[in-house]
Amino acid sequence: MIKTIAHEVAYWTSCLVIAAALAVFRTVVFLLPVSFLKKVFTAKMEKLGVLVTNGPKALGFDKNKYTAEMVIHSDAFYKHLGDGPLLHVMGDTYMDGLWTDFDESKVQEAILLKAPMRSHPMGPLWEWNHVARNQQTVKLSKRVAEEHYDLGNDLYAAFLDETMTYTCAYWKPDTRTLKDAQIAKLDLIARKLKLKPGLKVLEIGCGFGGAAKYMAENYGVSVVGYNISVEQVKIARERTKGLPIEIRVEDYRNANEKFDRIFSVGFFEAVGSHNFRAYFEVCDRCLKEDGIMLLHTITCSTTRMLRAGGWLNKYIFPGGELPFTYELVTEADPMFRVEDMHNMGDSYAKTLKVWNDNFNRAWPELKPKYDSYFGGKFKRCWNNYLQVCRACFDAGSVSLIQVVYTRDGVKGGYICER
Repeated sequence: MIKTIAHEVAYWTSCLVIAAALAVFRTVVFLLPVSFLKKVFTAKMEKLGVLVTNGPKALGFDKNKYTAEMVIHSDAFYKHLGDGPLLHVMGDTYMDGLWTDFDESKVQEAILLKAPMRSHPMGPLWEWNHVARNQQTVKLSKRVAEEHYDLGNDLYAAFLDETMTYTCAYWKPDTRTLKDAQIAKLDLIARKLKLKPGLKVLEIGCGFGGAAKYMAENYGVSVVGYNISVEQVKIARERTKGLPIEIRVEDYRNANEKFDRIFSVGFFEAVGSHNFRAYFEVCDRCLKEDGIMLLHTITCSTTRMLRAGGWLNKYIFPGGELPFTYELVTEADPMFRVEDMHNMGDSYAKTLKVWNDNFNRAWPELKPKYDSYFGGKFKRCWNNYLQVCRACFDAGSVSLIQVVYTRDGVKGGYICER
């Protein structure tokens, strides 16, 4: 109780500090002439390798000097520079149609490479505000399901592949299609878990049921999946009908039975730092003594990157909070030991590119239903989401890590799979 009160005090204190700081920043920027803001911003972006063009279209740039061109369509853009860290400002103003990157994610990538959000005084304040309270209590954790994952299954079907897998695919040199890359990822996980017929498997955060379906059909295992997204569960139950799979609309923290294997894919990002330890305690409670566990998650590659508090939390993943890579070890200790750690960040950049292309191709069919979302800005919002995430992976600011855990090792030694 005392701890909860302390978190609430810290949270509301940070809200007041942020409000005051934003008021100061916005006032200062508002009072400055646009000509001065243009000059300063253009110079800063040139240092990052970005050419700034003011006008309706790109003019082209010297690729020996620049890596991207940012086309600013209105002087109104410059008056938003006091609204927070640059990537947050870029997201909001992109949604408003005030600028365009005709090379998609290259402008954001340049910023991430040389001007991480932590370098802006508002960045750490926003992160402090986000992590001051537990954003992923049983009650609050439902927000991301309701606001993101329950948006509409037709939306996800439009840009995902036939397996309906909404996580990083695994692109090998000879992989040609998104479906093949997703199947390669699912098989990689199955091989890392050393699956064999008859094993009982727990999947924490089972999405549309693609992984459970693949493992039951191809490895002869039974699966229990936990998911609080009502819309995803509808699809998951339809797709896994007749298989030894049980999909529970229930918080993962309620799991309380023994399993031979445990895995979660693209779920840990929604656990929250206040609950990292509790997550591993659930796994500790549910994994048999000789069991194997796999965790597949996005992480902050270094502490220069903010784990939360920016544009993505505001529009896409409310309450989302990335772990730092080292926490995948420290939060699991001493319950589990690490057998294998695999960075697949390059594969996620490719996956996001394909998703983005699929989304834009499908937009004419999606537009009648979704065009009014976010005040008529849904398409630009979704494009920015997919592009900035891709930029994060291309810049190396975030990683996609698969970790294999055991309690005390595997007899004869754990053999890593790739």
